[in-house]
Amino acid sequence: MKRITRVHINNFKFFPDAEPIEIDGKNILLYGENGSGKSSFYWALYTLLESSIKPNPSQIKKYFNKLNSESLVNIHAQADPQGISNSFIKITLNDNSFFEVSHNNTSINQNQGAEESLLASDFLNYRLLQRAHSVKHSEEIDLLPLFDEAVFNYIQFNPTSWHDASGVAIILNDASSIYKVVKSGPDKTYPKLNGALGYPQKAAHSSSYREFTNLVSRFETDLGTLIQNINERVNPIIQGKLNFNITCKLIFQLISKHKLTEANYSQPQYAIRLVIEDFNGQGPVLKPQSFLNEARLSAIALSIRLAIMEVRLQDAPVKILVLDDLMISLDMSNRDKIVRLILEEYAFCKDEGGNDKGHQTFILTHDRSLFTFIKNDISNLPPDKSATWKLIEMYADDIDDNDPNSIEKPNIFYNESDLAIAVKHYKNHDYPAAANYLRKYSEEILCNWLPEFCWKDKESRDKSNNKIALHNILETALNVFWPSFGINCAEYKELKKYVRILLNPLSHADVGVERYKEEIKQVIRILKQIVLIHSSIEYKVVIAGGEVIQIRITDAKGDSYSANYELNDSLYKLINFPFTPYSSFSGKIVSWEKVEVNGNTTNGKFSNKLKKTMEENHADFLQLNGVHGSTNWMDDLYFVNGNKLT
Repeated sequence: MKRITRVHINNFKFFPDAEPIEIDGKNILLYGENGSGKSSFYWALYTLLESSIKPNPSQIKKYFNKLNSESLVNIHAQADPQGISNSFIKITLNDNSFFEVSHNNTSINQNQGAEESLLASDFLNYRLLQRAHSVKHSEEIDLLPLFDEAVFNYIQFNPTSWHDASGVAIILNDASSIYKVVKSGPDKTYPKLNGALGYPQKAAHSSSYREFTNLVSRFETDLGTLIQNINERVNPIIQGKLNFNITCKLIFQLISKHKLTEANYSQPQYAIRLVIEDFNGQGPVLKPQSFLNEARLSAIALSIRLAIMEVRLQDAPVKILVLDDLMISLDMSNRDKIVRLILEEYAFCKDEGGNDKGHQTFILTHDRSLFTFIKNDISNLPPDKSATWKLIEMYADDIDDNDPNSIEKPNIFYNESDLAIAVKHYKNHDYPAAANYLRKYSEEILCNWLPEFCWKDKESRDKSNNKIALHNILETALNVFWPSFGINCAEYKELKKYVRILLNPLSHADVGVERYKEEIKQVIRILKQIVLIHSSIEYKVVIAGGEVIQIRITDAKGDSYSANYELNDSLYKLINFPFTPYSSFSGKIVSWEKVEVNGNTTNGKFSNKLKKTMEENHADFLQLNGVHGSTNWMDDLYFVNGNKLT
C-alpha cells in the first residue's frame, strides 16, 4: 500500500495560495480551531478522490471555476475572466507518484488507481452518523437513502450487462450505477403498434425486457448479499471491539416489485431496516431512535460504517480513513472505546511480517480536550504503532489591519511542542501568546515527567483537566520530590521565579515590553535546560506507598529478625544519575518476628507506631533487638517475596 506524504491544497475553500502540508506517510491527528481550515482539509481529500468517478469532466471543472455556483475556489483567489485560477488539489505518495485535480487537469477520472483508492477509502463525520438514526419517533429507520447517497458509489456488485440509451453495450459494476437504472427503468425507446415509443415488453422486445428484469433481480440479490456481509461483521465490532451489549442487524425489505408496461414504469420499493435484536437482555427494538441514547446510536452507526468499509475494495494503491469530528456527541467513556478501536484496529501500521495493514488515518477535531485525549492514547501505543502518527495543529491567521493584502488563512504547526510554538510567537513579538504557550509547555513537561502526587488534583472529576496549578506543581516538586533525594534542583527554582508571567499573559503591561521580552527569553532557556534534565534522568517506583517491605537481619548466632514495614510514601530510584539515590520515605513497623537457630519463634507488634523515615525505624528496630545491621542500612530491606529491595 502506498501512503500519502504530502497534501497540497491551493486556492481551494479556506486555503489560499499555500505551501504543501507535509504528511510524511503517517497517520494524522489534526487539531483545527473553528475557522482554521480543518474541514477544508477534509473536503479537499474527499473532492480529489471523488473526482475519480465523475464520468464527465464538467462535473469536476465546476468546483474549480470561480464563476460557477458550485465553486469551491478560495474567495481571495485571483481568477481570469473565465473564472479560472490556480486552484488545485494534489496528493503526493511515498513512491513520488501523485493524484491531482484542477480545472485544467481532470484526467483523474481516467485514473484507475485513484478510483480504486476511493473505493477502498472512507470519509466519516458526525453528521453522516447522525443521519443514520435521525428520524421521527413514529417512523422506522430506513437506511436505504443513506446507502444510495453514501455507500452504493463505493461498492462493487457483480458485473451486469446493460445497453445505454444509444444502444451501446456496457458493463455496470458499482452498485450506484445499477441502482440508477433500477430507479429510472429502461429507456422509453421501443416502438409500439401505434408507432409511439414505449418501454420494452416481454413478447415484442424479449431480449431488452429480459436484460432489464435480470438487472433488477441481480441488484436485489447483490444488495441482499451486501446486507448479509455487513451483518456478519457489525456485531463483532459492536460487542467485541466496542464492548456494547447490543445485537443488531440490517434487514433488506422488498416492499413492492417494479411494474413495467408499454406506457409506464413504477420502480421497486425497498427499505433497509435497522433492528436491535437485543439490548442488555431486552429486545427486539424496532425503533432504536426512541429507545437508545445518541451515544449508543452513534456507536451502532459507526459499527455499520466500519463493517461496510471491511466489505469494500481492499487492494488499492492508497487506503485512507478520514474522520472529521466524529466523536463530538459522545461522552468520554464512549470516546475512549472508539478512539482505541480506530488506533488499534483500523489505523495504518505494520503486521508481524512487516507488511502494511489498515488505512492511513486522518482524525480531525476542533475539540482541544479530545485532541489531547487522543494524543495521550497515541503516546501510550507500542512504540512501533505510536511512531506511525504525526500531529498537526491548524489556526486561523488574524488579518493584519496594517497590511491591505492580509487575508485569513490556515497557520499550520507540525508535531511541534508548545515550546516551539512559543518560540515562533516570541520571534513575532507576540509575547502574551508566547507566555501562554510557555505555561502550557511547562505544565506538559512537568506533568509528563513528575509522579502524579506532584501534579494531580485528587478532587477533580474532570479527566481531561485534572492538574493542579503550575505554581503548586513547582512547590510540590521543590519541597517534596527533589528534597526526597537530597537534590536541590536549581532549574525548577529558576522556573518558579517566572511563574507570574506564565500565569498572567498581560504582565508586560506591568513590567514594560522590554523586560517582559527578556523574561520570556529566560523562560525559554530554562525550559530547554529542564528538558535536558528530564531526558537524561529517569526514575522508577521501586515500591508504591501503602505496600509492605521487610527488614531482615541475621545476627552472629544465626538468629534471624524480620519486621514488616508499611510505607506511607512511594519509594523512587533515580536512573542514569551520577550516583543512584533512593528517595527518603516514611512509614511504620506494623509487626516483627524473631526466629532462633533452635526454631523458637517470637513475634509481636512494634511499640513505636509513629510514621518516621525508614532509616529511623531501621535504627529503632536494631536497638530493640540489640543487633547490628549492614553498613548500608538499605541492604537490610527486602520485598515480601524475599528479593532484595536494592
